[in-house]
Amino acid sequence: SPRRGHPLVARLQEPDVARLPQQARWSLLEREGLLCSGKDYTALIAAEGRGRAWRDALASWEAMRARGFEPNVRMFSALISAFAAGSQPSRALESLQEMRLQCVEPNVVSFSAAMTACERGHWWQQALEVLTLMRSSACEPSVVTFSAAISACAKGARWIAACDALDEMVRRRLELNTITCNSAISACEKGEQWRAAFALMDESMQRAGIKPDVVSINSTLSACAKASQWVEAVKLFQSLSSRGLSPDVVSVSCAMRAWGKGLHWPQSLDLLIGMRTALLTPDTGTYNIALTVCEESQQWEQAVGILAASRQACKQRPQANSYNATVSACRKAGEWEQTLKLLADMASEGVPVDAVAGMALVEALARARLSNAAALAYRDLAAHARARCAGGALEERPSGGGALQLEAEAWERE
Repeated sequence: SPRRGHPLVARLQEPDVARLPQQARWSLLEREGLLCSGKDYTALIAAEGRGRAWRDALASWEAMRARGFEPNVRMFSALISAFAAGSQPSRALESLQEMRLQCVEPNVVSFSAAMTACERGHWWQQALEVLTLMRSSACEPSVVTFSAAISACAKGARWIAACDALDEMVRRRLELNTITCNSAISACEKGEQWRAAFALMDESMQRAGIKPDVVSINSTLSACAKASQWVEAVKLFQSLSSRGLSPDVVSVSCAMRAWGKGLHWPQSLDLLIGMRTALLTPDTGTYNIALTVCEESQQWEQAVGILAASRQACKQRPQANSYNATVSACRKAGEWEQTLKLLADMASEGVPVDAVAGMALVEALARARLSNAAALAYRDLAAHARARCAGGALEERPSGGGALQLEAEAWERE
């Protein structure tokens, strides 16, 4: 790969040169004798790629070709790396194909860069195709190559392919690292394969002499929570201190979700309360998990309190899903006036009324014992919900969407 010590690179970093239009930069570098050979253009393309300026790198490539320089493997590798840095998988793969058409044999940098481009573009299938192509060449896959392939599989929730790639690394006697193993665990988490995640964390990493970090734990916790294995998740969370690790916001959120799946809402909310003692700041996602736990456990008073706490802590209005969980908790408990109050707050804050909120509104209006004055106060809200139903603005239109509109219209006419 081109050395970063090329004098052209230092010149490009000077503010006066960096501000110039690209054509003017080329002219300046040519006058100074810094852009005269294919090696110089390789350094230029690589520098532009590192700066995530893939369009500039492509223009420099075309200028180089126009000057009659025949591209070699280093030039192609620099260009593909620029496309990888700019998350341009299609261009990276086109360049890799062009190399073969011009009988330029790709090297490990070319293949790895193309695979990284696929990984950043969430193109897991194409990443595996590049790996297959690399296996059939004279080029041996490297740790970087496999890491990119496994990360691409993780983003595509292809846990079997990720585990197979990790096993191949072991067979090839390539050194595993924490990032690669965590990517494979992440693939298992997305595939809800909690046993496979545990096996990677406690067996594969241990054999490789790698200590799981909090990212490893969090992915495995999430895999357990998604698979409703709340007992395993709680045990793992409680083992953090014995592993010499401290939980972060993600760890606590996963454990909260696990306790909630097991319908142990007091333990779940205790974790939320204990975050401040651990100097952790709950985020919107953490509060939403707590609200979902309250909804599933029909703890409406807790939900209302948590919604208010999230508003104060996050310094922003609650999201639609935060309101929906709280509304649903109140609705399940038959707290119709509280349900209407929350729906009115949603309307006043401009939070979209979706199918969940709309159905709760109709039911609350039908069942709440309101005085005439109070009923009139909610008439505009009912009209708003009806208008959104009629306009197709519901995010998820249920099978009873037509009934919802008719009920809202009937209530308005009463």
